[in-house]
Amino acid sequence: MAPAILWKKVPLREGRVPGQGERHVAVLGEAAAASLGKKLGDELELLGETFRVIGIANYTSIVNRGLVLVPLIDLQEASYRTRQVTMIHVNVERSGGPAELSHVRSSIEALGNVTASTTNEVLNNDRNFSILQAVSLAVFTHSPDDAMVLSVRLQELAVQSLLLCVQRARGAQADLSRRAGADLLCLQ
Repeated sequence: MAPAILWKKVPLREGRVPGQGERHVAVLGEAAAASLGKKLGDELELLGETFRVIGIANYTSIVNRGLVLVPLIDLQEASYRTRQVTMIHVNVERSGGPAELSHVRSSIEALGNVTASTTNEVLNNDRNFSILQAVSLAVFTHSPDDAMVLSVRLQELAVQSLLLCVQRARGAQADLSRRAGADLLCLQ
């Protein structure tokens, strides 16, 4: 099995990307490496799992500089979402225009139990992205109104983090249930 295409596109400052089948390794963005105080060969704990740093990426985008990249199978196991995928990225050639994009979207959704969205649609509905926007506005304008918005956004982030913990716990319950071959009741 060949390495995923996205690993091939990681702009490395130093080190390397994971080899085929390599597990429990991580590539850090420069900002993540600096803020965590990590360098090549160091260990990093992520979601209760230990990963060895094998690469430091040199992204130009400020958001990507803070990334921690790990093999999908490791992330799925650490987050109790074995064999589950939340999002995939599909590149569509622009030569077909809106009609081609609509056809691709329909074809993907025809697979069943899946939705397709453009990058802009995803970002416009992503709370983390809106929180980043609020922080950048508050930092650059320093207005009291923006500080209020930032406070509200940070409260939303706290609630979202709590929901993520609940989702992770439910995933752990579901994983245990699958292993035991029984159903567990999960309160909504």
